[in-house]
Amino acid sequence: MEDWEKEYKELEEKYYPITWDINDGQIEIYCKNGKFLPIDHKIYSFEVDFIKDQIEKYSTYSGEICCI
Repeated sequence: MEDWEKEYKELEEKYYPITWDINDGQIEIYCKNGKFLPIDHKIYSFEVDFIKDQIEKYSTYSGEICCI
């Protein structure tokens, strides 16, 4: 297993599934225990572009992401 695969697996076990929604025009992401993930969090940077695509392409304003 590659190092990045190990890192992703550890992150998935710790944080996923994550939920997200829009609050006052901002994307908010929460990990599996309900803890808010700030903009500078690694998971936020991984997922923000995917979430923006969901909003733009499908007009989806909340959701759940099960894995990286």
